Amino acid sequence: MATLKNIVSQEEILLLPQHSFGRRAGVVNTHVALPSVSQNHATIHWDGERWVIADHSRNGTWVDENYLHRSTPSAVTRFELTAGSVIRFCQYGDSSGWKVKSVS
Repeated sequence: MATLKNIVSQEEILLLPQHSFGRRAGVVNTHVALPSVSQNHATIHWDGERWVIADHSRNGTWVDENYLHRSTPSAVTRFELTAGSVIRFCQYGDSSGWKVKSVS
């Protein structure tokens, strides 16, 4: 079980084994209503040993200072999450930021 907390709204979510984030309400598990967020921006899933985030967006995803992007050669596409990490679905501002509370 893993939980995330939104930096601005303080909303907490319990991650599903395959959890999607994006702008397309009703399709993704967690709606992020920002113009720079893709309709299906990223997914977090349990791979049997750890929680991993994968980017599916045009603009990329940040985990702490690590840039994830599906088509940029210098960026990684998947990243292991740890407690205390901060995920951002756009580069600037806290409105898209989620802090990883637990990964147990």
